[in-house]
Amino acid sequence: MKIVKIIAWVALIAFVIIQFFPTDKNERYTIPETDFMMFNKVPSKIENQLKVSCYDCHSNNTVYPWYSKVQPAAWFLEDHIKEVKEDEITFPFKNIAFVSDFKEDISNAFKNAEEIAKKCNAKIHLLNINTTSDFNSVENGLQPIKDFLTHFPKLENYQMHVYSETNIESGIEKFEDSIDVDLIVMYTHSRKGLSSIFSKSITESITNHSKKPVMTVHL
Repeated sequence: MKIVKIIAWVALIAFVIIQFFPTDKNERYTIPETDFMMFNKVPSKIENQLKVSCYDCHSNNTVYPWYSKVQPAAWFLEDHIKEVKEDEITFPFKNIAFVSDFKEDISNAFKNAEEIAKKCNAKIHLLNINTTSDFNSVENGLQPIKDFLTHFPKLENYQMHVYSETNIESGIEKFEDSIDVDLIVMYTHSRKGLSSIFSKSITESITNHSKKPVMTVHL
């Protein structure tokens, strides 16, 4: 028991000490040569949309989660950001992924993706991910997307996708690997009793681990 206490005290002291060695953050002007919005003439309206919606690693205005102030979690987070910034992002976007389970009317969130797609002449990929807790056939997964698209009869440049994975994160990751996506659009809100895709923690996890820019819209 004494050994356990000693180990616990040593671990606590080490944890306190490493807090004095914070990592450099990806903030304004720190790495200007890698901010793609500075060099691709992104329209101000789209730039503002991205920043307001938690535009992340590829800009120099990264919105950090609360745990970025805690070491060593911040070290791993910053390593991910630096890795992501090595991937070249160009504008205008050509492929935009809109992720949803399409179980409710999320038209207002979709309009953000539609507006950017129109300005970029980009294709919108409507992605529904079936998880083990909500497994459906591909056709059943497509039907909610088809029903949703009745609200947007003029939408032409789009494609529907259904992926069956164990969780939302792995589904998006596999989709990124199969389609050269330039931007991922998701949404979240604080209402309870809804699909896990609306969870703030899920959205933050995808934002912090995706190698592509992630735009989140709060409903």
